[in-house]
Amino acid sequence: AAVCSDNIASFSNYGHKNVDVFAPGVNVIVQKLNSNNWFGGAEGTSFSAPMVTGMAAVLRTLLPARNAKSI
Repeated sequence: AAVCSDNIASFSNYGHKNVDVFAPGVNVIVQKLNSNNWFGGAEGTSFSAPMVTGMAAVLRTLLPARNAKSI
């Protein structure tokens, strides 16, 4: 298991001066891939990256005239 301090995984990349969006890579609630369809915690950037992508898509929809740097 990854070490987590304040929901920041030890393997996460983030800016030390300015963080606008952060998706932790530990304790991400996902649907487990089993026949019981239970939900559980997972870790890894592959689980948190879709959260950031979804947030970016919503911002792009709400602010279509803005570019990525100005958002």
